[in-house]
Amino acid sequence: MRSPLALVVVVALGACPLPPGGEGDGEGDPGEGEGEGEGEGDVGEGEGEGEQACGDVVVVGTSILNTEGLVVARDGTLYFSQNEAVGRRTPDGAVLPDWVLVPGASTLWGVMLSPDNQRLYAASPSTSSIFVIDTVTESIDFELTDFQGPNGLTIDAAGTLFVADFFADTVYALDVGTSAATTTTTVVTTEIVTPNGVLVDGDDLLVLGYNDGVLHRAVGGRIGAASSLVDEVSDLGNPDGIVRAADGSLFITDNGNGLLLHVEDGVGVVVRQGIPAAANLEFGTAPLRCDRLMVTSAQSLAVVDVGIGGAPVAWR
Repeated sequence: MRSPLALVVVVALGACPLPPGGEGDGEGDPGEGEGEGEGEGDVGEGEGEGEQACGDVVVVGTSILNTEGLVVARDGTLYFSQNEAVGRRTPDGAVLPDWVLVPGASTLWGVMLSPDNQRLYAASPSTSSIFVIDTVTESIDFELTDFQGPNGLTIDAAGTLFVADFFADTVYALDVGTSAATTTTTVVTTEIVTPNGVLVDGDDLLVLGYNDGVLHRAVGGRIGAASSLVDEVSDLGNPDGIVRAADGSLFITDNGNGLLLHVEDGVGVVVRQGIPAAANLEFGTAPLRCDRLMVTSAQSLAVVDVGIGGAPVAWR
């Protein structure tokens, strides 16, 4: 086990392409400790290899409340989970906190989009199910049941939905059909206690163990049952959300300690403290700025300038 992470606070971590003169005017909230402050300057089109396209729309962190799940569509629309509904924020700043009400749900956790962005999946531990929502008709198509506490969600380019069932200590792969009856489920692993955030990594799945504070690699987990588990990074506190940056590094939230961590070469560094109940996180894509992470934080949305865009994902 590694020694506990040092509380080193960094705000700017890399370079997101900037147009001439677009350095940012530094009017954002200052970072803690040695942070440089979050500049409001425009970002260019994102010509860096492997980066998402950049825009100049700045998300206002206080416009989204009481949320845990977060996913950003290819047009820059934010979808987020509320207690009893999925909310939506369009790039022009319009927020509908109850965009789609979820019947019977008192808590919603992870949300995820299909590769074509026409479906949104919402995990509901209070009903032990996942709701499949049509983003065009803005209504629930059907419900997938027989989970215990579905939490973290991700998807691959083929449309396979991966579900971390927090209370069942199980990660599933779902081939979602046109109804619950035509959906097939495969067990990826039952060896991770309280699995939370999940991320596709080639033929593998990266899975965060909430209680053990470890980033696990489920070898072969994207294409079938995992052949083995490899512990990649430890001492992550109570990790919740995970994303990959364009340079291959990872950003992970520590939900229990309110931290945002930057992980490179198996070592995590705290880049932001004071994010209460830090949960899901996402990079922006045009027309949103790509060099800022949006982190759901109980009563608000934290916006952290990290100076780099995100790696390509299946839903954008």
